[in-house]
Amino acid sequence: AVGLSNGTGGRITTIANASGGSIIGTDTGLANAGAIGTLSNSGTISGAKFGLNSTGTIDTLNNAAGAGLIGGTGGIRTTGTITTLANSGTVSGAGYGIDNTGTIGGLTNAGTIGGAASAVGLSNGTGGRITTIANAGGGKIIGTDTGLANAGAIGTMTNAGLIQSGALAIDNKATITTLSNSGTITAGRNAIVNSGTITDVNNTGSIAALDTGIINNGTIVGVSNRSLATIDGSIAGLVNRGTLTTLSNAGSITGANQAISNSGTITTLNNSGTIGSAASGNGIQNLSGATIATLTNSGSIRGSTFGISNAGGTITTLTNSGTIAGTAAAINNTGTIGTLVNAQGGASGALTYSGALPLSYVQHITSLT
Repeated sequence: AVGLSNGTGGRITTIANASGGSIIGTDTGLANAGAIGTLSNSGTISGAKFGLNSTGTIDTLNNAAGAGLIGGTGGIRTTGTITTLANSGTVSGAGYGIDNTGTIGGLTNAGTIGGAASAVGLSNGTGGRITTIANAGGGKIIGTDTGLANAGAIGTMTNAGLIQSGALAIDNKATITTLSNSGTITAGRNAIVNSGTITDVNNTGSIAALDTGIINNGTIVGVSNRSLATIDGSIAGLVNRGTLTTLSNAGSITGANQAISNSGTITTLNNSGTIGSAASGNGIQNLSGATIATLTNSGSIRGSTFGISNAGGTITTLTNSGTIAGTAAAINNTGTIGTLVNAQGGASGALTYSGALPLSYVQHITSLT
């Protein structure tokens, strides 16, 4: 049933499975309930259920390029502790590539976790803790349902490679401290869905989906979309239904219906890049009951209908020194806008407005022409 078993109380200092070597079990390739110092795999470790099933401790696990940890259910299942996990090969199973409900100190991936036949690429389940995940350039975390599913705690997640799914690329139901992307996060439905807490999202790469780039149903403290970075969805770029403290955009946020849709609370929205386009219905849509406390634009906010549609919501302060444009009007207000400070005009074209007037309006004149 098991190719190699290290039972409770057992200690193996080094396991080295060489290139061409195989550890195979009808149930599990390698089962560990004790302690393993270093596990190096350059061959194949496989089982009908799990490639590796560890309830004990592994100090260092290296899966080399061309090597495989493969199971019918999962490549790696751990409820114990793996201090360092480095993958340059393939870790896969029909259910998941890696399933952790224990503790992983550092996980680095330059190979493939999951794949086209895995429902979930990397799962960090309830009670699971991963201190650091680094998906390097060329690394892939892929699942048909979810690329990365988190119901536990992840400290720092950096992606320079590819996180991909037919449905959800990243699904966070618990806690991620920092999510940094310089690679590609892409999905057939939604790229990032948060119903838990993410402290920081930093994007210098591409976040894209056929529906929505980022959906926040929980709490995100900060989203920073840097210069040349993109957040894009065929429906919306970013949808906030929860609490988003700060959204800073110096890149591009686009969506066919709305670039940004808010039905929750955004404390600060700073735009020095591009939000929406002539192909977006609205650049920013603020729905009934929603609040944007401070909206500052020094870039471009555009929509095929409205640049900004305040559809029953509240915008406390709107400061514009850039361009806001829409075919029907730059700004349409059916809710409440407290103070509108505007410097748009002249060569950039007048700021057009429809609906209820702001409670206070300040026009800044920056040129006599």
